[in-house]
Amino acid sequence: MLTRFLFTKGSDFNASRVKAAAFIDFRDPRVSVFDSTDTNDAEIWHWGDEHVAPLRNKPVLARADLPHAAVEAAGLNLVLDEPPPRHYNICGFSDDKSAIMLLAQKLADASTLIPKPVEPA
Repeated sequence: MLTRFLFTKGSDFNASRVKAAAFIDFRDPRVSVFDSTDTNDAEIWHWGDEHVAPLRNKPVLARADLPHAAVEAAGLNLVLDEPPPRHYNICGFSDDKSAIMLLAQKLADASTLIPKPVEPA
């Protein structure tokens, strides 16, 4: 399983699904994910809070979990990019914006939205 951390409700996800925008950054053709295979939820959320949120200056609101096979099925590939541990980039997007949108939609469709649990006050 791969995990992409999500920060923007509305554009990256809504109440029930991951949107294609969660897998698009026209400035950078790579999509950052973590290999969350055989990892518990608490550790996955910790990765987002420790390694990703500080870079974005935003709290993690949700995550998109998608099977490794979805990347291959979209004609893309995973490239190991440590540190942090278990970090990969999804690579292989073309320069064509329409093609990027189509591939991002395939990844979104294969993803499961996992909202971040609310921590007790």
